[in-house]
Amino acid sequence: MAAFLNPLKVPAMLRHSLGFGVHSPFAFSFILDVLRLSRKYGYYAYDMIAGTRNRQLYRISLVLGGARIAVYAGADMAAAVRQACPASRLVEKSPDFVVADFDVASEADFEAVCVCISAGVPAVIFNYGGNAALRAVRRAMPSGMTFANGTDKIVAVPSGSLPRQDFNLFLGNCNIGTWRHFWRIRIYHPENLFHKRTFGIFKSNLSGFCNMLLHNIILTFL
Repeated sequence: MAAFLNPLKVPAMLRHSLGFGVHSPFAFSFILDVLRLSRKYGYYAYDMIAGTRNRQLYRISLVLGGARIAVYAGADMAAAVRQACPASRLVEKSPDFVVADFDVASEADFEAVCVCISAGVPAVIFNYGGNAALRAVRRAMPSGMTFANGTDKIVAVPSGSLPRQDFNLFLGNCNIGTWRHFWRIRIYHPENLFHKRTFGIFKSNLSGFCNMLLHNIILTFL
């Protein structure tokens, strides 16, 4: 379940999303060249990776991935990670990079991810379930940086060579596929507004629905 995005944080998130107010060279490059790579650029591997989220995970894995990777996520995310790090092993213990999707993973997995982060292991977390989980991840980091969109995605880089900073920003470009859902289900028709398929697409989650709208509207113009 997504947390609700605080509208008061939107101006600062917009600034950080475009690189303004980001004084760390690593953070500036990571935001603009990895997390929010322009739609004008891409990788040959994109032909084998479906979806904006998985392509972003591929880019993150190129930068943060290691020899031992723990994946608490679906097969599509695991495939994106393997595409980026073909020589790496997928492991359950002692990883040096973690990917977790808590639509799939359990609460125990979340605790394991926090332990890894506190030990200096970088992690990418999807659908983390709310602001309490975000605070728990940030508390687990003795040093390094977090990049979060305030609703459902965190990238934690707990490196001792980086200052302790937290960035809230819009992660990724506009997901055009989301807009296609509106056309497919004809949500503007009253008889379809409360159809079970409509709620299935938006996970019966009003906050997630509102966040999706806000993110796509803003990211369309970034």
